Amino acid sequence: MQLKNTILLAAVVLTTAFGSSLKAQPTCDRLWATENELVAEHAGTVPVTMNDTKGILMPRWSPSGDRIAYAHRLYVNDPSALVIVDNAGRRVQSLQLPADSPVNAVQQLNWRDENHVFIEGHVNPSTTVYLEWDATTGQLVAEKAGSWFAVSPDGRFVAQQAHVPHGAPPPYDSAVLLVNDQRVYPVAGDESYHRFTGGLVWSPSGQLATIDLVGDVTEVVVLTADVSRITRVPLAGVTGARALSWTGGGAVNIQTDRGETWQADVPAGKVHRGQTTARSSETTQTPQEIQRRLHGVPAHAEDSRCRTRAVQ
Repeated sequence: MQLKNTILLAAVVLTTAFGSSLKAQPTCDRLWATENELVAEHAGTVPVTMNDTKGILMPRWSPSGDRIAYAHRLYVNDPSALVIVDNAGRRVQSLQLPADSPVNAVQQLNWRDENHVFIEGHVNPSTTVYLEWDATTGQLVAEKAGSWFAVSPDGRFVAQQAHVPHGAPPPYDSAVLLVNDQRVYPVAGDESYHRFTGGLVWSPSGQLATIDLVGDVTEVVVLTADVSRITRVPLAGVTGARALSWTGGGAVNIQTDRGETWQADVPAGKVHRGQTTARSSETTQTPQEIQRRLHGVPAHAEDSRCRTRAVQ
């Protein structure tokens, strides 16, 4: 019995000793881009360089990280919009705009899920168009007009501000929020004049936030994905709210046009001054290997995929 206890004690000591020496260390894959070149940097492997004379804009990893989608610069009478390549830089799919598409620039690009990629394309100051393709077949599977398109983290929901014809006067340009083409806010019967001023932002847990201005009252409006609950947080004392982001703790950060940062505690329904977070210097500190592959041309870190592994 004494020997058994001694062995058990030794095992606990060794486990504690080795366990305490383990540290969580992120391992990241990154995409570095210039105007016409892209370097895919996989942790622990030789970076892969790609070139495209039509431009490499907004490259994004697929959810699994085995493919990369990027946009072209758009030219008159040239329907080429997106390219999908594998991790070796081989082109696996080319995606084209519809022949009659009014899109003249790409404003955002991302993957909805492993099999679908989408863009938001600029049309005029009031209108953008959401276009979604099947990444395997190259077929266009969705097209809708509106503005401020936002896809939920799980890919199940597409939120947008409903389309308003360019130049429509008040109150006919009152803002309406759609999720999967269904009106969710303002609720039926609300005839007030609404203006969204902060875009549409999904939280990691699937809540949707925007800034709504009605008369002299500005609020952060938060909806659950199934629209079963709508929460409003008045922004008393906040002037010029313009941009939103979610914190890790489930609060909403608000940036103003004065450069101020505020934070809305959604469950408590309160807002307070927030702390300004220093911006990452990743876009200017290009690793030497990447810089060499790009012949010294400054690059932008366009997308990252990070995982955590334990090391001693």
